[in-house]
Amino acid sequence: MASAWDKTGLHMIKTKSKETDEHGRLVEEETYFVHTGLPKKADGSKLKLWKEIAGRTMTAEDWEAVVEAFKAGRQAPVFKGFKTKEGKEFSSPIEIWMTAAGVRADLSPRIDGTALKVLCPVTNEPLLMRKASNNSPYYLAKGFPGLVMYGNIRHRKITPEEWLEILKAGLVGNAGPEMTFRKKDGNPYQMTLQIVQNEREKFEVEEQYVINRTATQTLCPISQEPILESKNCFYSAAFPEMRFPKRFWGREFTAEDVCKVVEAAAKKLEPPHFTLYRKNGDPYEATLSIGVDGYISATPWESQTEARKRTEEQQAQPPARGLSR
Repeated sequence: MASAWDKTGLHMIKTKSKETDEHGRLVEEETYFVHTGLPKKADGSKLKLWKEIAGRTMTAEDWEAVVEAFKAGRQAPVFKGFKTKEGKEFSSPIEIWMTAAGVRADLSPRIDGTALKVLCPVTNEPLLMRKASNNSPYYLAKGFPGLVMYGNIRHRKITPEEWLEILKAGLVGNAGPEMTFRKKDGNPYQMTLQIVQNEREKFEVEEQYVINRTATQTLCPISQEPILESKNCFYSAAFPEMRFPKRFWGREFTAEDVCKVVEAAAKKLEPPHFTLYRKNGDPYEATLSIGVDGYISATPWESQTEARKRTEEQQAQPPARGLSR
């Protein structure tokens, strides 16, 4: 019979502490350890304590020291023998700390820079300000690894206080407040900044243009709210993801047309028919419906007479004969 160790492939690391069971255990896998006493990451997975960091092997005893420092709120222990990409050795603390994506274990972030009065909403530690080579400031928040918050974006100054509001919004998955930027010709436009996490589990800034929408005089039959319009599209609160183009398939659409499509989709009725035009100008009938992700799809439609005629023609054709051998 296979043992529990054979089934799981896990090794329980022996420690000298008598309180191991109470405070958690270090568990070994092939390339990393996990500690049962540490909080989990935001996605519910266990924190991986890698056996190799920056060219240095991290032993079970090394990670026990790091975990103990984290639990006791002490300064992270410093280890020698790390290597840069160029092969130069350096020393650094290894730290466990909380981030916007949950608990993290890695080389401690650099602490050089000017500590500001604005505090990171995750770690409650000051944001750091550093200067780029062109003397332009940028800011770092320990709770958002990899994130660089520039003091100037698209020729607009962004203060640490504004960045704080963007960080807070990012913690709940939202974009920051709308901000006014200006084009080269001086005309203003609205944009928001949102903190997102990339596939490398680092944080970055995503720019999102704000589309100005105004209310029409037409009420949506489902939401009972006005159909909204921008320069190129209509919108309905009944289907927030929908973008209904004002001009497409060779014709112009109205807010009333949008209501017909929205009502049919919400009530699961037959999609309404519209006359559309091909590139050569030939008209054809089609139904419009709301597809996946709010896209409007057009399906060519044939009348019952045309469908019956096509069926009769198919039935009148003699059956195909097989080839003789």
